[in-house]
Amino acid sequence: MASEARHRFEAAIGLRCQSAVAAALGRRSPTMNKLLLTFYGDDFTGSTDALEQLTLAGVRAALFIEPPTPAQLKRFANLQAIGVAGMTRSMNPAAMEKELRPALNKLKALGAPHVHYKVCSTFDSSPTVGSIGRVIDIATDIFRAPFVPLLVAAPASGKTDEEENCAV
Repeated sequence: MASEARHRFEAAIGLRCQSAVAAALGRRSPTMNKLLLTFYGDDFTGSTDALEQLTLAGVRAALFIEPPTPAQLKRFANLQAIGVAGMTRSMNPAAMEKELRPALNKLKALGAPHVHYKVCSTFDSSPTVGSIGRVIDIATDIFRAPFVPLLVAAPASGKTDEEENCAV
């Protein structure tokens, strides 16, 4: 019985998250051609997970291995979101800087009002490898955001934040 209740809860949370993504992105008409979200994923697997969640929420999205140029984007009609599958999860801070600064500047130039950095769900970052803190430093320098929200749960895949602990 408990597992059935948990399944119903997870399904409800997953639908709520999908609805929230769709609402945040405005559920634009398929004829609209304006990027509303860009993201950079710190590894390929997580990047495809982010792409999947956007697609499940009804967002027209595409994934690239480097930031696309505006000319490349013209080949994809009516995209609402794009992502870049990176490898920063396995890099030291100096290599992350070299990779992320130009990539995030290119994403910024695309003009989407929302930019997301997708971290690995295992949170195996450290100050010397895949440093989430270093990413925040680089991104706040580029985007000049007054705050940096950290969204650390993925209820649709069974990952939640319970009492400040990531649980699966």
